Amino acid sequence: MSEDVKFNLVAGYPVDSSSDGPDTDRNFWGASVDLGTYDNAWDFVLFYIDQANEDLIGRRAVGGEFRYFTAERSLLGLVDYDIHYEKLNTFLLIGNLNLPGGLSLNAQFDYRASPFLTTQNALQGQAITSLTALQASFTDDEIYQLAEDRTAESTSLTLGASKPLTDQLQLSGDVTLTELSDTPASGGVAAVPGTGVDKYYNLQLIGNNLLKPGDITVAGVRYSDTTNVNTTTLSLNTRYPITRFWRVNPRVRLDYKDRVTNNSTEWIFVPSLRMDYLLQRKYYFEVEVGGEYSELDGPGLSDTTSTYYFTAGYRIDF
Repeated sequence: MSEDVKFNLVAGYPVDSSSDGPDTDRNFWGASVDLGTYDNAWDFVLFYIDQANEDLIGRRAVGGEFRYFTAERSLLGLVDYDIHYEKLNTFLLIGNLNLPGGLSLNAQFDYRASPFLTTQNALQGQAITSLTALQASFTDDEIYQLAEDRTAESTSLTLGASKPLTDQLQLSGDVTLTELSDTPASGGVAAVPGTGVDKYYNLQLIGNNLLKPGDITVAGVRYSDTTNVNTTTLSLNTRYPITRFWRVNPRVRLDYKDRVTNNSTEWIFVPSLRMDYLLQRKYYFEVEVGGEYSELDGPGLSDTTSTYYFTAGYRIDF
């Protein structure tokens, strides 16, 4: 309509896999409007989407997105609200702030239905594969309730920061909290317990041009405190340009897992070496060799395994 107002229409058939053909019993249409850019920083999108599944409402939602970008800060927000189910499907906020001295702060809050709430979710755990067949045993309202019952709520919060220490070294870290709610028993499907609050702590030291121009070294330590297992991970990921066209990528990872559920522990050692060669700016040839060695120990448990692999391939960028 103008430089800062644009209308969009969309229609089609949702499929679960790109190998599936269109299913005319499932269809959708929607409309949206793009607004911006305003004040050289703000962009907005408002949308409506309507999806039918056989003769039932599959999804009917409104929502929007906003984006704010400047050199010093950025903020992205996304909301998807299903007006049929009267449920929030997605609420996402991502922010970044660049401070003097190179300090960068970032935060992300992510709430979403898991899986995405549609009436198709009512088929989870059922022996049948169509909503029409499900209607032989349940009313439409009961089917809508089954879809809600099979849909959990996923919430995560991440706070992070990064700071250059020198021209060649940068330190970054983040803390993430996640939680997945439980789902009730209904329609012959058992209840699924939630996870509680899982915690992840991550710290990385990133080096550039340490041995020669173009090299990258990332040393990291990570601790995961989850419902079933606590994991400590040490990792080293490096990449060195041998020539302008040939690079090598040695990596190593060491995991220590303390499994709460069966009071067992496990060590996992994973080394690998990857090499890639660039030919004529668009052809990449890749070779990787590596392995995994693990030791499991616990009450009535003792197991040692080792695995080795070799892969070779190519990639063409168009």
